[in-house]
Amino acid sequence: MHPPRLVLITGPELRHEYFVRHINRHFAVDLVLLETKEYPPTPAASKEAQAAWHWFFERREQHEEERFAFVRDLPRVNPPVYADLSADELNSDRLRDQLQDIDPDLILLFDCGLIGGDLMEAFPGRILNLHVGLTEAYRGSSCNFWPIHDERLDCLGATILQINPGIDTGAILDQSTVTVEIDDDEQSLMAKTLVLGVERMLEVVRRWQRGARTAHRPERDGILCQRKDFKPEAVLRVRKLVESPRWETLIAEHTGI
Repeated sequence: MHPPRLVLITGPELRHEYFVRHINRHFAVDLVLLETKEYPPTPAASKEAQAAWHWFFERREQHEEERFAFVRDLPRVNPPVYADLSADELNSDRLRDQLQDIDPDLILLFDCGLIGGDLMEAFPGRILNLHVGLTEAYRGSSCNFWPIHDERLDCLGATILQINPGIDTGAILDQSTVTVEIDDDEQSLMAKTLVLGVERMLEVVRRWQRGARTAHRPERDGILCQRKDFKPEAVLRVRKLVESPRWETLIAEHTGI
């Protein structure tokens, strides 16, 4: 069993560093590409929705700092090379050529843009994505948010899948759901999908190293969630849910209490 050569493509935030540092704690990583994204302004239809928008992101920043800050001190197998990547470079010829020069065994993705056909053809079956959701329930963007919005906490989980030309429609290598606990809120549940997803990605890489590389096609395509759908009004709905008696009932329904 030779150690796999890995390249990681992710983002620049703390949750992305959690992904990188945990993989790098167990495996050598040749290159980490941090993709920067520019999001268009998201106007709110009301002051209440705008306040909920700020509420959500302030809570997320605070929770991620409390939950993930320790990764900055984790030991690493090696010091990988870090490089910034703009959104328009992700599917460039330059990046494809750079990755072909490295010739990684696996390219691991978390929270980056859509991979184009040239990269898929250059690394067939070797580009794996950590999707913080169950692809047979929710595909696309913010798939650890929408199950909360829709009160479908049983659909909170993580999927490790092979990239194909569709959006989160590739063959599934591993999939699992989170454990809902009585003191969970929207931020702790969303963070759990990442923690679970990193655990499952590590297991998939270990299986790959052993030569166990089976995958299965999804039985159905989940709801496609797009970035444009994630609006202050959707966040306001979640805030009202979390701050209402319904939240305690919903949590109890999914913990069996």
